[in-house]
Amino acid sequence: MKTETQRINVQFSKEKYELIEHLAELENVSLSEKVRQLIESALENAEDMNLMMVAEKRLSKYNRKNVLKKEDILK
Repeated sequence: MKTETQRINVQFSKEKYELIEHLAELENVSLSEKVRQLIESALENAEDMNLMMVAEKRLSKYNRKNVLKKEDILK
């Protein structure tokens, strides 16, 4: 099954381009594959940070007095 991909044109400074190029060469992958990997990693990190903020917000509202006891749940 053919997957549909979208193209994005991104410009980097010379220094960043050379760094990405170097990383791609070290891993023996194409430049576009390395950029794809870096972006996917950054997106995963951003998602993790957002989930962590949601968890911290919920935890800040946590009140031990409102916690159900095991006995009450199993009734």
